[in-house]
Amino acid sequence: MPTSAGASAAAYSSGDVTVTGSLADITGCSVSLAAGTYIVEGIFDVLVNNALNDRTFEGHLDVGGSDENDYAQLNAPGLVNVRATLPQVWRITLGSTTTVKLRAQHSGGTVGDFTVKSTNTTITAYRDTLRKLSRKRP
Repeated sequence: MPTSAGASAAAYSSGDVTVTGSLADITGCSVSLAAGTYIVEGIFDVLVNNALNDRTFEGHLDVGGSDENDYAQLNAPGLVNVRATLPQVWRITLGSTTTVKLRAQHSGGTVGDFTVKSTNTTITAYRDTLRKLSRKRP
């Protein structure tokens, strides 16, 4: 797992993941980040495998054991053999060194409706160095 004490870190999926109704880690998409504020980008390469169910893909970010509220989403009723690259961006603040990782699940549907492909699935974290700008008034 890549570790960052610097400005950025990235990791790439190392294997396809069959999505279930429970959150599961995306193989290889995990980084350890030092204390600080980061912009984290998750890219989920998702294959819709069948058109039999009304279901939704969800791509999550786990921060030290807790998932962020926002997540990437693909509503896929009626889609089959469709592949989509879904981005999601989070801004997180860490008080100490913490592992962050991509996870996925589906709501509705059945196991095997979605596969997260390793080809383009990545996690990238950049230290947020923007500071609040203040303007001095004359």
